[in-house]
Amino acid sequence: MWEYLEFFGELYGLRGAGLRGRLREVLETTDLTIKTDAYVGGLSRGMKQRLCLARALVHDPAVLLLDEPASGVDPRGRYELRLLIRKLGEQGKTVLVSSHILPELADVCDRVGIMERGKLLVAGPVEEIAGGRAATRLLRLRILEGRAGEAPGVLAGLAAVLGVEVREDEVEVRVREEDEAVAAVLERLVGSGLRVGSVTEERMDLEGLYLQLTRGELG
Repeated sequence: MWEYLEFFGELYGLRGAGLRGRLREVLETTDLTIKTDAYVGGLSRGMKQRLCLARALVHDPAVLLLDEPASGVDPRGRYELRLLIRKLGEQGKTVLVSSHILPELADVCDRVGIMERGKLLVAGPVEEIAGGRAATRLLRLRILEGRAGEAPGVLAGLAAVLGVEVREDEVEVRVREEDEAVAAVLERLVGSGLRVGSVTEERMDLEGLYLQLTRGELG
């Protein structure tokens, strides 16, 4: 592994004591010091991912572009990778991560963006995205007697409601965070004569927001 990193260090123009010192720093940062003398071909998938990151850090870049860094890595490896990305951020580096594992992105990123077909659908600080639109309350209500289709009209104009979607006999209602929001929805539905068979609630995360914003179109 040392020779592998040394080769790339020399490509970046590093030589002698400066190169050796930098490689020791990189191996320590990526927690690969104990594998210094290991053959690259004998490393696990997680270790190889870390080695690739170490290679990218050899010349001490200010910006890192990581494409699916956790691909094929086991749960412990993904956890350790998240810790490493946080550490790099604390060192002042800008790390851009492209990934489909959205819950893990929320744990390590300061800002997020969701794209589909080359179009940026939403972007901003994680606190703003996860604390605003993505963290609204999502109600799933089962409406009896085949009258679910009436729900959007009944709930129209209700300030607490941010969106309504009908799926057969189930209605998904996205509401504001206020405690009174759920009560207002139920009161309006029942008051209109609709019978609510069941209500479940879930808090939307970034993955839920992604599914809501995208249509799964390829291109």
